Amino acid sequence: MIKAKDLFIRHVTSLFEGDGLAAQSLLLNLTSSLTHRHPIPLGSIPMNIYSTPPEIITNLTAFLRSVVPALAVEPLSVDALNRSRLYPKSDGDKLCAGSSQLISGTTLLINDTMQEGKLLDTGILAIGKCTNTRCSKLEVSKSYCSRAEIVLRIPISRI
Repeated sequence: MIKAKDLFIRHVTSLFEGDGLAAQSLLLNLTSSLTHRHPIPLGSIPMNIYSTPPEIITNLTAFLRSVVPALAVEPLSVDALNRSRLYPKSDGDKLCAGSSQLISGTTLLINDTMQEGKLLDTGILAIGKCTNTRCSKLEVSKSYCSRAEIVLRIPISRI
């Protein structure tokens, strides 16, 4: 087990261009699990890495696809928030999926490239709904009300 851990750390350190702390953080992120949900979620360890060059993100994404059962990559930019709906939406008769509806065990990689810009209605709603991902909840937008639904464990990596 220790050899596998050392191999993982060594390989991911090379992906992060020598950053061993980031490699260890990624290992903790991938192996943590949600143990309690109320009053706040405990156990899941989100990871935040800032100012990451695009080539590292590309290499890391390819690596994660090879080691986790499911990986979702969400771009976080003004344009992406304005044009795509992250959350499910219902008009009362029909429920339309959102891109943030993920299966259990999915690792969510958020590529934050936010710059100045104007958020439209869809983008403003998406930002509001994103605040609940830390609590493993996803709000369903309905024409007559909004209701938070508990979603399954999702480790979050924000790069």
